[in-house]
Amino acid sequence: MDAPSSEAVEEAGHCGENCTPKERRLAKGADGDRQPIPESDMPAGLPPWMHENDGWATRTGTDALKKRRNITITVPKGIVS
Repeated sequence: MDAPSSEAVEEAGHCGENCTPKERRLAKGADGDRQPIPESDMPAGLPPWMHENDGWATRTGTDALKKRRNITITVPKGIVS
């Protein structure tokens, strides 16, 4: 079976029950697919706590479109007084 097109992968977040398991997996990312961003690719002045992938940013919403539009950022305690 051929890999889905980039358009199909992009639409996978919006296709609901019509997604194939492979499209869902590609849209979500399989475990271990995500690699850390190299420090040299981080923007200048980015706070050190943002370098960690520990859940400080999450997508929120009741459906795929709302999740795509909303990102909730949680600042660790002690950063903002």
